[in-house]
Amino acid sequence: MSLIIREYEKDLSNLRKTDNTIKNYVSSLNQFKEFIRKPLKNANNQDMEDFVWRQKQNGLKNRTINLKISRIQFFYKWYKRTSKEPLPPQLDDILEFNTLKVERFDSIIITESTIFDIVHSRMTWDKKALVVLVFCSGISPESAVSLKTTNFSELEYYGFVRYGDEKDRYFAAFPKPFYKYIKKYLGTLDRGDLLFDKTPTALRDYLRKIGEVYIGAPLRWDELRVSAYNFMYRQGVDPFLICESTGVHLRRLISALDIESSHVASRIGKIYKKTTNKYLTEFEEDDRI
Repeated sequence: MSLIIREYEKDLSNLRKTDNTIKNYVSSLNQFKEFIRKPLKNANNQDMEDFVWRQKQNGLKNRTINLKISRIQFFYKWYKRTSKEPLPPQLDDILEFNTLKVERFDSIIITESTIFDIVHSRMTWDKKALVVLVFCSGISPESAVSLKTTNFSELEYYGFVRYGDEKDRYFAAFPKPFYKYIKKYLGTLDRGDLLFDKTPTALRDYLRKIGEVYIGAPLRWDELRVSAYNFMYRQGVDPFLICESTGVHLRRLISALDIESSHVASRIGKIYKKTTNKYLTEFEEDDRI
């Protein structure tokens, strides 16, 4: 726990807050700090919006998310009042963040046609590859920054990525119309190169700006991951395999899919615990892509 949070916790106690209230306030603040991966004084309004997206993806109700936001804002009010040094002006934006905005953060499903519109625009190949990668795989930014050119292969009908040293922790199949954008970008790199020489936070910002420039709205990583779950499911990927590949909890996956949960339940377990090679064989035999 950082020094500033310890001081905050001590002041909450002096304000006669109950132990349970202090626990909840500090817990929400620590969740936010862990999510933004930078000092709390450097947070901004966009961090708040991204945090809300993550909570929505995790299946939290609006009321719970609003409580978390209120607790975080309470900290920044305290921080602004007690700090002995000038604070960055963007912290005022956090205090003005309207919790009613949470109502509009329900998951938005981005379709294949939207992705094609983006990648058909005039942009560098790394941008096209990033959009396709997230949309087709649901990969996290923490995993994406570790991907190398050697993690990708190409078969007759699709390309795929396997990520992990001793096991195929990450798997995704790309239909040829999408994979060609990744293949083109791989051709600009040397064997063994990282795909993206950025931090997870910088890569999130990069994706967001791609949306702002080419479709007039930010592309949020967590929003695109929800669309990826739907895309993979529609391609015939077993729900459990989506969970194993992306790390999403099955309950959260079902809530994110744009279909009836009973349809998901009817398909659970058809490919569960299959190895990647066996799965690829079945995938090719079924000619699903």
